[in-house]
Amino acid sequence: TFPDADRVSDMFASKQLQGAVHINTPDIAVLMVAADLAIGAGGTTSWERCCLGLPGLIVSVSENQRFIAEQLAKAGACIAMTGDVSAEAFARVVTKLATRPDLIRRMGEAARQICDGQGTDRIFDEISDEAA
Repeated sequence: TFPDADRVSDMFASKQLQGAVHINTPDIAVLMVAADLAIGAGGTTSWERCCLGLPGLIVSVSENQRFIAEQLAKAGACIAMTGDVSAEAFARVVTKLATRPDLIRRMGEAARQICDGQGTDRIFDEISDEAA
Protein backbone atom coordinates (compact mmCIF):
# COMPACT_ATOMS: atom_id res chain seq x y z
CA THR A 1 0.00 0.00 0.00
CA PHE A 2 1.18 3.49 -0.84
CA PRO A 3 2.12 5.17 2.46
CA ASP A 4 1.10 8.68 1.32
CA ALA A 5 -2.39 7.69 0.08
CA ASP A 6 -4.22 9.90 2.58
CA ARG A 7 -2.08 12.90 1.66
CA VAL A 8 -2.62 12.29 -2.06
CA SER A 9 -6.35 12.16 -1.41
CA ASP A 10 -6.12 15.47 0.47
CA MET A 11 -4.16 16.88 -2.48
CA PHE A 12 -7.13 16.43 -4.76
CA ALA A 13 -9.35 18.39 -2.40
CA SER A 14 -6.84 21.17 -1.75
CA LYS A 15 -5.93 21.66 -5.42
CA GLN A 16 -9.56 21.47 -6.51
CA LEU A 17 -8.69 18.64 -8.87
CA GLN A 18 -11.19 15.93 -9.61
CA GLY A 19 -9.88 12.65 -8.32
CA ALA A 20 -10.09 10.00 -5.66
CA VAL A 21 -7.84 7.46 -4.05
CA HIS A 22 -8.95 3.82 -4.23
CA ILE A 23 -6.97 1.06 -2.55
CA ASN A 24 -7.64 -2.64 -3.18
CA THR A 25 -11.00 -1.85 -4.71
CA PRO A 26 -13.11 -4.60 -6.28
CA ASP A 27 -14.31 -2.04 -8.86
CA ILE A 28 -10.92 -1.37 -10.45
CA ALA A 29 -12.08 -2.19 -13.99
CA VAL A 30 -15.02 0.21 -13.81
CA LEU A 31 -12.83 2.94 -12.32
CA MET A 32 -10.09 2.48 -14.94
CA VAL A 33 -12.54 2.68 -17.85
CA ALA A 34 -13.96 5.95 -16.48
CA ALA A 35 -10.59 7.53 -15.63
CA ASP A 36 -8.49 9.99 -17.62
CA LEU A 37 -5.35 9.35 -15.58
CA ALA A 38 -4.35 6.71 -13.04
CA ILE A 39 -1.89 6.80 -10.20
CA GLY A 40 -0.69 3.31 -9.47
CA ALA A 41 2.07 0.84 -8.88
CA GLY A 42 4.28 -0.53 -11.62
CA GLY A 43 3.09 -4.12 -11.44
CA THR A 44 0.59 -6.14 -13.44
CA THR A 45 -2.00 -3.37 -13.41
CA SER A 46 0.36 -1.42 -15.71
CA TRP A 47 -0.56 -3.77 -18.55
CA GLU A 48 -4.27 -3.37 -17.83
CA ARG A 49 -3.86 0.41 -17.96
CA CYS A 50 -1.99 0.11 -21.27
CA CYS A 51 -4.67 -2.12 -22.75
CA LEU A 52 -7.25 0.54 -21.90
CA GLY A 53 -5.05 3.38 -23.14
CA LEU A 54 -5.07 4.85 -19.64
CA PRO A 55 -2.03 7.03 -18.94
CA GLY A 56 -0.61 6.92 -15.48
CA LEU A 57 1.72 8.15 -12.84
CA ILE A 58 3.59 5.04 -11.83
CA VAL A 59 5.26 4.43 -8.49
CA SER A 60 7.53 1.42 -8.08
CA VAL A 61 6.47 -0.04 -4.76
CA SER A 62 8.96 -2.89 -5.12
CA GLU A 63 12.29 -3.20 -6.89
CA ASN A 64 10.96 -5.54 -9.58
CA GLN A 65 8.53 -2.83 -10.74
CA ARG A 66 11.19 -0.21 -11.43
CA PHE A 67 12.17 -1.58 -14.84
CA ILE A 68 8.54 -1.76 -15.99
CA ALA A 69 7.90 1.83 -14.91
CA GLU A 70 11.08 3.08 -16.59
CA GLN A 71 10.30 1.32 -19.87
CA LEU A 72 6.69 2.52 -19.93
CA ALA A 73 7.93 6.05 -19.28
CA LYS A 74 10.48 5.77 -22.12
CA ALA A 75 7.63 4.68 -24.40
CA GLY A 76 5.67 7.76 -23.33
CA ALA A 77 2.84 5.75 -21.75
CA CYS A 78 3.29 7.04 -18.21
CA ILE A 79 5.31 9.22 -15.94
CA ALA A 80 7.52 7.16 -13.64
CA MET A 81 7.54 8.79 -10.23
CA THR A 82 11.01 8.19 -8.85
CA GLY A 83 12.86 9.81 -6.02
CA ASP A 84 10.34 12.20 -4.49
CA VAL A 85 7.01 10.35 -4.32
CA SER A 86 5.44 12.63 -1.77
CA ALA A 87 1.93 13.99 -2.07
CA GLU A 88 3.49 17.33 -3.00
CA ALA A 89 5.36 15.73 -5.92
CA PHE A 90 2.13 14.17 -7.15
CA ALA A 91 0.38 17.52 -6.77
CA ARG A 92 2.98 19.20 -8.99
CA VAL A 93 2.70 16.57 -11.72
CA VAL A 94 -1.10 16.29 -11.63
CA THR A 95 -1.47 20.08 -11.65
CA LYS A 96 0.83 20.30 -14.69
CA LEU A 97 -1.06 17.53 -16.49
CA ALA A 98 -4.38 19.23 -15.75
CA THR A 99 -3.24 22.04 -18.03
CA ARG A 100 -1.89 19.66 -20.70
CA PRO A 101 -4.72 17.47 -22.05
CA ASP A 102 -2.61 16.96 -25.19
CA LEU A 103 0.08 15.26 -23.11
CA ILE A 104 -2.45 13.02 -21.37
CA ARG A 105 -3.91 12.08 -24.78
CA ARG A 106 -0.45 11.23 -26.18
CA MET A 107 0.36 9.14 -23.12
CA GLY A 108 -2.89 7.22 -23.59
CA GLU A 109 -2.14 6.61 -27.26
CA ALA A 110 1.37 5.39 -26.40
CA ALA A 111 -0.06 3.08 -23.74
CA ARG A 112 -2.54 1.60 -26.20
CA GLN A 113 0.30 0.85 -28.63
CA ILE A 114 2.08 -1.23 -25.99
CA CYS A 115 -0.69 -3.66 -25.11
CA ASP A 116 -3.76 -4.29 -27.21
CA GLY A 117 -5.40 -6.94 -25.02
CA GLN A 118 -5.27 -9.57 -27.76
CA GLY A 119 -2.39 -11.62 -26.36
CA THR A 120 -4.56 -14.58 -25.37
CA ASP A 121 -5.98 -14.81 -28.89
CA ARG A 122 -2.49 -14.72 -30.41
CA ILE A 123 -1.25 -17.45 -28.06
CA PHE A 124 -4.29 -19.60 -28.85
CA ASP A 125 -3.74 -19.13 -32.58
CA GLU A 126 -0.06 -20.02 -32.22
CA ILE A 127 -0.80 -23.17 -30.21
CA SER A 128 -3.57 -24.17 -32.65
CA ASP A 129 -1.25 -23.71 -35.64
CA GLU A 130 1.44 -25.89 -34.03
CA ALA A 131 -1.06 -28.59 -33.08
CA ALA A 132 -2.40 -28.83 -36.65
